[in-house]
Amino acid sequence: MRKLVVFLLLAAVYVISQSFFDLNVTSPGGVVKQPYILRTVVFPKFGEEGVYVIGLEGHLEIFGINLSVGTYGRYPGFVFDEEVYAGFGMVFGGLFFAFSTTADSFEELGDSFESKIPRVSFGIAGCWKEGILFSNWGRFELSYEPKNLIIKLEDGRLAVNEEFDWTDASATLKIISQGSGMFLVRFTLVDIKEFLYDNGLRYIAELAIPSEYSYIYGSVDQDGKWKAGLGLSFGNFNILGLYDSSGKHFNWLVAAQF
Repeated sequence: MRKLVVFLLLAAVYVISQSFFDLNVTSPGGVVKQPYILRTVVFPKFGEEGVYVIGLEGHLEIFGINLSVGTYGRYPGFVFDEEVYAGFGMVFGGLFFAFSTTADSFEELGDSFESKIPRVSFGIAGCWKEGILFSNWGRFELSYEPKNLIIKLEDGRLAVNEEFDWTDASATLKIISQGSGMFLVRFTLVDIKEFLYDNGLRYIAELAIPSEYSYIYGSVDQDGKWKAGLGLSFGNFNILGLYDSSGKHFNWLVAAQF
């Protein structure tokens, strides 16, 4: 009980799906309740001057059924030959269940759903949006991602693990609101079992505080590496410049969604 209280207090301290550089579809919790049909991010590739990474993802929700797919490419050349991410989710009221998988190409996605162990998540999610092109929007996610719920049998079939350990999992609380500025609070407890039984606390935290179309951003990953920067946000567009302590370099990104 004491550890549960500590976890909730830590979540409150950080006021808390994913770094700005990640596509939402890369995690199962990001598959559902998104306020866009198309989203793209562009940022320079670290260590390769003049090369830029382009992330594209699409999301569709019909009667509670959510479908997401995305991938990364690079410029020059507009070559999209990176890993493909895909996810499927169902939402009942505010409750959701979702899973995601990866494949080497779009043609192999079907085989991936049948052969690869998917990442699974369930929890509570919701979003709101006002306007179309220059919209104000927000999203809430409280998700739980078990690591051993789905297993692969010796014959290659996927099955539910009858010896499922609910503590072998991660949990995420994320709140984001974007319009004239951005507010973001995210806290991920990386390993619940380690936290409960080994007094270990590995977490990922993000915080953005808005101010008149701009915002201050900061984050810490599970290895203690931090990022800090300033951004501009207006409607569906977001520009962020930051310093990354892991590589001791400056970086930037431009993101848009429609």
